[in-house]
Amino acid sequence: MLSYTVRMIGKNHHIPVYEFEDDRLKPLTSFMLSEVRNFQPQIVEILSMVMSGKSQYETFSGNIFSLDITPALCTLTDHFSENECTVPTDELYELVRNDPSKL
Repeated sequence: MLSYTVRMIGKNHHIPVYEFEDDRLKPLTSFMLSEVRNFQPQIVEILSMVMSGKSQYETFSGNIFSLDITPALCTLTDHFSENECTVPTDELYELVRNDPSKL
């Protein structure tokens, strides 16, 4: 289970910043702030395809990160630093789907 807090920043407190307890998930903080803010519907759709069994493997490539998605795990890779982290697919799906900036 992903353990995190969300701080809302910005002039109207409308930008969520995720702070994960596990330092290995630092790339996920940037992913949520950059790619999810810009491409949330597309990411949810791709994750849904794998979660529903319509596909066994999908990829997403955004401005900064790429995401390799399998039914069990997602690997998130920073294009610039090549830092990566692995997150359970179902947990990433819920996190992206429920992102407060899109509510």
